[in-house]
Amino acid sequence: MPYSTIRFTVCLARHRKPYRGGFRIAPCFRPLRGAGRLIGVCDQCFEHKSRPDDVLCDSKGRRISLARARALIMTRHGDASLTVLSVPPQPPRGFRHVPNFPGYAVNRNGDVQSCRPVGSASRGMFMEQWHALKLLYLKPAVPTKPTYAHVQMVSPATGKYRPYRVHHLVLWAFVGPCPPGMEGCHKNGKSKDNRLSNLRWGTSLSNSADQIRHGKVSHGERHAFAKLTERRVRYILASRESDAKLAKRFGVSNSVVSDVRNNVSWKHIERRNRR
Repeated sequence: MPYSTIRFTVCLARHRKPYRGGFRIAPCFRPLRGAGRLIGVCDQCFEHKSRPDDVLCDSKGRRISLARARALIMTRHGDASLTVLSVPPQPPRGFRHVPNFPGYAVNRNGDVQSCRPVGSASRGMFMEQWHALKLLYLKPAVPTKPTYAHVQMVSPATGKYRPYRVHHLVLWAFVGPCPPGMEGCHKNGKSKDNRLSNLRWGTSLSNSADQIRHGKVSHGERHAFAKLTERRVRYILASRESDAKLAKRFGVSNSVVSDVRNNVSWKHIERRNRR
C-alpha cells in the first residue's frame, strides 16, 4: 500500500524511558493531526531531540533516528489502516473473544490473537487488525510438573502483562468459567495439545488419575527429589536396624527412613518383605 493512502490516528514512535532502575519501551500514542497522519509520527516526536532519559528506539531499546523510526512504523503497520477503536472489533472467523479479557480471542485449536497495539498495555485502545500471539513454554518450578503453553496478556485487574495458560483461555471461551473446585485437564495427557476436543474442566483427583494412566507421574527413582533408590528402600523395609543407623548409612535424615517404613513415601513398593 502506498504511504500516501495510509492514515494513522496515533503516534507509533517508540520511546525508551527510565523505569524502576532500568528502562521501558512504549509507543508514544499521542493523537495525530494533519501531516502526522501520513507518517505515523506526532509533531513532538518529529521535533524530538534525543535526551539521555528519553530517546527514540526500536523494539530492543536501541537508539535510532527519526527516519529509522518512521521506516519501522511503515514496515510493521503499512499493510493496513491503523484506526484506534474504543471497543474491540469482531475477531477473525473461528475465533471467540476471551471473557473478561478485551482485545483477545482464541479458536478451538488453541491459537490466540490480539487486537491491542503491539508493545503497550494501552487500556481502552484497540486496533482494527488482529495479530497472532507467540506461545511461550515456561519452565515449571518443579521439574516433574508438565510444561504448558502460555501467552502474555494484559491482566484486567492490574493492567500489566502476565502469562496465562492457553488451555484455560480455550475453556473460558468455548465451555465457560471454571466451576469451583475444578481445574483444566488434558484428556490425552499431552500438556501442549490445546485443542478444545482434548480439554475439559475436572477435579484435581481426576486430573491426577489421568496423569497416572498416561504414565506422566514421576515416582520412585524417577522423581526429581528422590533421595533413595528402590533397592535401598527394599533393604530398609526388610531391615530390623534403627532409623538412625539406616539414615546414617544412606546419608539421609531419620524422617526419610521413617516415612518409608510408615508408608508415607514409596507407597508403590510392597511391604510384605519386611520381617
